[in-house]
Amino acid sequence: MSPAVGDFAAALDEQVDLQEELLGVTARLRRALVEGDPSGLAAATREAEARLHALNLAERRRERAAGELALGRGLDSAGWGELREALADEELDVIEPRVDALENVVRRLELANAVNGRMIRHEMDRVDFSIRLAGATESPIYSAQGASSQGAGGTPLMLNTLSLIH
Repeated sequence: MSPAVGDFAAALDEQVDLQEELLGVTARLRRALVEGDPSGLAAATREAEARLHALNLAERRRERAAGELALGRGLDSAGWGELREALADEELDVIEPRVDALENVVRRLELANAVNGRMIRHEMDRVDFSIRLAGATESPIYSAQGASSQGAGGTPLMLNTLSLIH
């Protein structure tokens, strides 16, 4: 195996490891969302930002390793499709499982992010509904602790958007 293939494999391994770590952080973000834990949410968010920065650097290293491998094989592009065709069978045996692992963890991360995003949108809808409800009534609204509070002063102003259409 050539040094360029080894460098490319190492860069792929690094990306897979960082993506797996980010997937773990995403799970912690979900737990904090479900539990309503603002300090856990803040900590997981900071951790996610650090992992994303590290992933950005790892992606640059992987691109550089792929570029060097492509250059060494006389390829014009460092895309996986072209690299796959240029690799010997034993090199492909080393690289292909790593590419598959990276694609797999990225799909799992996309799913986890979609679930978290949906949970955040749901919570934002609840907050919006609560705010609207608080402003639309003159009667006391009871909190989860049973305390009553008066809604926002007055009834909300509604804009008649149909009158704006000519």
